[in-house]
Amino acid sequence: MGLLPLTLAVLVTLAGCSTSTTTKPKGSTSPTPTTEADTILSSQAGRVTSVPGIAGLYGVACPTSTSCEVVGGNAAQPTPSSKNVAASLDRGAPSTPRGLSAPGVLTSVACSSVVGCEAVGRGVSTGLVVALRNGQPGHVEPVRGTANLASVACPSATSCETVGVNPGTGTNTDQGAVVAITKGTPGQARTVAGTTYLLGVACPTTSTCIAVGTNTKQGVVIPIHDGTPGKVQAVPGTLQLNAIACPGATSCEAVGATTTSSGHEGVVVQLTNASPGQVRAVPGSTQLEGVACADLATCEAVGYANKAHAGIEGIEVPVVKGAPGKTALLPGTTILEGIACSGLSTCEAVGGSGALDALRGSLVPLKLTS
Repeated sequence: MGLLPLTLAVLVTLAGCSTSTTTKPKGSTSPTPTTEADTILSSQAGRVTSVPGIAGLYGVACPTSTSCEVVGGNAAQPTPSSKNVAASLDRGAPSTPRGLSAPGVLTSVACSSVVGCEAVGRGVSTGLVVALRNGQPGHVEPVRGTANLASVACPSATSCETVGVNPGTGTNTDQGAVVAITKGTPGQARTVAGTTYLLGVACPTTSTCIAVGTNTKQGVVIPIHDGTPGKVQAVPGTLQLNAIACPGATSCEAVGATTTSSGHEGVVVQLTNASPGQVRAVPGSTQLEGVACADLATCEAVGYANKAHAGIEGIEVPVVKGAPGKTALLPGTTILEGIACSGLSTCEAVGGSGALDALRGSLVPLKLTS
């Protein structure tokens, strides 16, 4: 998900998948524009359905082909009276939202098994980790040394990696943070010098994960081996990378944003063995916030477009072999934050619908066609 402030959210069903705010630094490489030849897939949106009891949804994970877990909150920013919220999806239909025991906002969820998932987010003063078992939330664990945990991925049944930000104190600036979770228990936060915020993480193998984020000037990529962050790689032509998905052991897709002379624009970056390749611009987008892959070749990215006179609208962009296709506006949505694919034909995305000052969680079916 994008940089603070947190945005509120929507749930989107995509059928047929074969598968934050920013300024361009001086001297950076311009992203390659998408051409008409890059357009491979399109999508058709269905009816937008609100999710009662949830003001915002931010994360989604699908442990089976028919079930998913979604997380969010009943407020955009954590306060002593706000509550984390989790809900289950059965064939796209949401359950009654479940409030957690501590105030905050859940921002991401990942599932290590059919019945076990880990959710992360931010509380009033620290990042949070909470286990979900059969959809039921457990005890909320605060994570010292973090102000927010933005993303989580689980490479095995007993281990997960979560990333976020370590709050700067005094003259120290914020730094990205990596936290290993073992059997539901978060470990010590490790700061990552050369970064200011880590926003997304994915694990292509059981021992290797890849985090993405920003150093305030460019997007960054960081390999994580057995819980230890490696060398930071800046990605010229980007300002931040918000999310990453890895359909294979050596291939990943990252999405985010850059800036242009006329404003902001979404970007897609393909990674091979954790090394970023060409940066591809996505015309018609303002920022890409989430990405998921259902096979080695095809992924789906989501985000939003800021239309000067029409306001903000959620978008979906197919990504085939690293090449983004045509941006599709999704009427009835405002911002799409995350996405997960439960199989070769169905994905679920989360975002927000309605006015910016009164967003609500929603469901939107999408059907992809070639």
